[in-house]
Amino acid sequence: MGVDWQKLFQITPFWAVEAARKGIERARSKGKKLLTVKCANTPTGVLHIGNANDLIRSYFIAKSAEMLGFRARVVFTPDDRDPARGFPPVICDMKGDIVEFPQDLRKEFEEKYNGVCVALIPDPFKCHTTWVEHFLSVYLAELDALGIREAIKFEVYSPHLLYFHGEWDKYVEKVLKEKEKVKEIYRGFKQHVREFAFSPICEKCGRIGTTRVLEYDEKGKRVKYVCGGRHLKKRTVEGCGYEGWTSIRNGKVDWYIEWALDWAYFDVDIEPFGKDHLGSSFRISPRFARELFGVQEPIPVPYEFFTVDGKKMSGSRGNLYNITEFLKMLEPEIILYFYTKRPMTQRDISLRNLNLLVDEWDALEARVFSTLEAIERGEIKEEELDKKEAAEKGYASSQELVIYYLCMHGKIPEKKPLRIPYNFAGVVGQVSKGAREIRKILMRTGHLPEDVGEKELERVVGRVRRAAYWARKYGPEFLRFEVKRPGKMKGKDREIVREIMGRLERLERWEIEEIQTAVHSVISSRADPREFYPRIYTALLGKRCGPKLGTLFSVLGREKTLELLKAMC
Repeated sequence: MGVDWQKLFQITPFWAVEAARKGIERARSKGKKLLTVKCANTPTGVLHIGNANDLIRSYFIAKSAEMLGFRARVVFTPDDRDPARGFPPVICDMKGDIVEFPQDLRKEFEEKYNGVCVALIPDPFKCHTTWVEHFLSVYLAELDALGIREAIKFEVYSPHLLYFHGEWDKYVEKVLKEKEKVKEIYRGFKQHVREFAFSPICEKCGRIGTTRVLEYDEKGKRVKYVCGGRHLKKRTVEGCGYEGWTSIRNGKVDWYIEWALDWAYFDVDIEPFGKDHLGSSFRISPRFARELFGVQEPIPVPYEFFTVDGKKMSGSRGNLYNITEFLKMLEPEIILYFYTKRPMTQRDISLRNLNLLVDEWDALEARVFSTLEAIERGEIKEEELDKKEAAEKGYASSQELVIYYLCMHGKIPEKKPLRIPYNFAGVVGQVSKGAREIRKILMRTGHLPEDVGEKELERVVGRVRRAAYWARKYGPEFLRFEVKRPGKMKGKDREIVREIMGRLERLERWEIEEIQTAVHSVISSRADPREFYPRIYTALLGKRCGPKLGTLFSVLGREKTLELLKAMC
């Protein structure tokens, strides 16, 4: 379509574009031609939808920078040289599904590997060599499913390997050599300060969370250490007592310093992170960046955390959800759309009401295509979209167009995609048994044209299956159902059902509204609807509620509906 997307990015107030503008200004002031947006995560067992904030928001910023005419990259580092701080009750299998960490195996891992460098812990599923490789592969597969890694210059670096191959030697040497400067900075924030802000990996037990440096040999680039013990995540992890020398490549600097080291090594311009860091870590690490490594901290993009159904996500509470689970319910672009919301507004995800997010996306998409067509016809210009008059006419704003562009990775279809209403799709998915039947039902209900293309049909079938998964597992009670052999109605109720059958047999058009009107008019004239509906649902579905009968009967078809009603009499 004839829209000037770059112009839209230039004029929009969208938060990711505003961050990109600041980053570009900073990069240019340093004579750089590449903007670096940094993000990180610790592979702890499940990288949930809250963890994905860093990376998805980084993507939006980097992609926005490209649309503003500046080269950009996203740098992602899994914190794979951190010590294990306990093991969660749930983890991801190789498909990304969240499963219980078997209690006996979890206990074994707690005893053997608590405090051990996570890069050295074996994969509990034995499909990869290490814990990190397993869970990182799941996360990267999720990012691929969202389309992120192919849409931007995306680089993954392992801190474990950067330490091991000496890439970070000069930074580690500086931390050890200038230990007094390090202690001075630390004392401005906390009382208890270690002599050396470096933790070696014990060459006997593999733990990194239990070691303490005793002496630094600058010429030999090594440290003397003891594996004693350390308080990790509200518990003390005992060391093995080993004392010896090891290379500075066999350990890590404190996290506050490593964060600053990242900024220096990768020349980071922007970094999104959870707002909890803003008043703590992001007060300390910038001091190390400026005073130890001689670099400026990046532009921060803090964000609020997600809650699910009003609660903080927790494996022990059973309310932990990852991208893999959401991909079973939502198209990738709708998942991305959720992350476009303003970062510093706390949001709760109500799984029961996930349909509202889908409806919101569908409405946005319809508005976007209506606006694109208007621009193409010359009815409105890009720079006029944010005026009051444009909003009053129902046009999408520049921000909405930019959001749609980012969620679609710039791959804007020639015409608006066919989107089946999500709740209706959930009903269809619970009745149908395969793609062929889904197509047959949707053509009968008028939701699918006979000349539908193969790709369009694939998209529609995908939504039906996702909506059915959501409805069965998380949806409201009335949307979860199974059509079985119906029960018998008695007395007056049986007469009402027979009258409903007669009205439905005479319907000229088998359409949702026509069916619903016919059914309700009979029920409301013969009984109290509040009492009768639970009885007819109980006979039909074995429960007191269900989808609107107009919707259900439309999906089942005239023949099947009349057959079921007859069996109830």
